Amino acid sequence: MLKFKNVLLGSLFLIVGALPLHAFGFSTQVVLDLINEERANVGVAPLVENPLLDQSAQNKASDMSTRNYFSHNTPEGELPWVFFDQVGYKYTSAAENLAVNSIIDEETIVEQWMNSPEHRKTLLDPKYTETGIGASIGVFNGKQAVYAVEHFGVPVTPYVRTQTELVQTQIVTSVAMGQGTALQTALQIDKDAQIKQILTALIHVYSQLISEILSHKKLA
Repeated sequence: MLKFKNVLLGSLFLIVGALPLHAFGFSTQVVLDLINEERANVGVAPLVENPLLDQSAQNKASDMSTRNYFSHNTPEGELPWVFFDQVGYKYTSAAENLAVNSIIDEETIVEQWMNSPEHRKTLLDPKYTETGIGASIGVFNGKQAVYAVEHFGVPVTPYVRTQTELVQTQIVTSVAMGQGTALQTALQIDKDAQIKQILTALIHVYSQLISEILSHKKLA
């Protein structure tokens, strides 16, 4: 069991009318999949990823790592909701979870949020239907660390993902599973079909290229 002291946490609610992550093998998609797995375990609907919340969360994570602070409020005293407003996300209720951890690992972040009563309550709250996750590598207390942010929202107008986004999510989930991450999501059902479609498209493109090359040779 990882020691709880290795991570600092923050949770704040509102109700109203650096370095590239891939270099460390850290994926915000894996974080979301793990969180939705926890929600499924208690019979709560999965959170829908909203691009605006992804951006607001990423902006907050980057701001903290770049300016070396860990707080819901910015050094200027601005509340976290300014990041929601900057991207144009309209909501009736919102929440923010924060973590900074020297262990750059998705499961560690989710585990520590789940071990904190307030963060667990937010993660599993059926009121929240949309989310966005951001992460940035920086330095905290003299050590390299990942700053993780999750933004939750109850939108004025629910976000509906396009078919393209659904396919992209399935592909990312499949890759994560191939790396040994234990995920159990409904997206697994269509994984093979999506891979087959991609391979078929690649074969078609390859065949066209071969035909074009042979055609040019004949002309020469």
